[in-house]
Amino acid sequence: MTEQQPTTLILKRFIQLQHTRLSLLNELELALSSSEPKNNNNNQKEEEEKEKEEEKDHHAPNTHSSCRHEYKDIKTNPEDYIQQVISISTSGFIEIRDEVKLLMDMLRSDLDRVDLFELIERIESLEANKMSEYLQQTLLRRKARLEERDYTELINNHQEKVDLFAKSIASLTAEVQAELAELT
Repeated sequence: MTEQQPTTLILKRFIQLQHTRLSLLNELELALSSSEPKNNNNNQKEEEEKEKEEEKDHHAPNTHSSCRHEYKDIKTNPEDYIQQVISISTSGFIEIRDEVKLLMDMLRSDLDRVDLFELIERIESLEANKMSEYLQQTLLRRKARLEERDYTELINNHQEKVDLFAKSIASLTAEVQAELAELT
């Protein structure tokens, strides 16, 4: 096996994990937004249209996680349902993070590809920041619902940050894909 083959396999796996992470986040968002009370205002319609556009933009090969249909039909109260979804999603994100760390270690230690290690490390840092903003936004949405208060401006600020992180992640992931194309 040449040196390029393990690197190629690692980069392919990283790209797959990025798609899985995106799918998992979409599943989480779908579950969280479906648990919110439906209203007929323009904001709800705008959010639904935005979600549809985001799904079209990402073109992930597997747009839904395998657990979707398992928890979708659970008959339980909404808060228990949300806790189950959050638990499943958190486990998935942790597994992805741990596997990416392993891939990074192989790139740095086994293959001496510090350049790729650093590129993926930057992506992971951005992913962590994006997730932090997303979670803060989600907490504010739930708080707004429970307290019946308007946190729209704060929620939108977090969404802007999420979008900026996502754009940076997409750009760096394109660099990984370019490196992969160069190796194959």
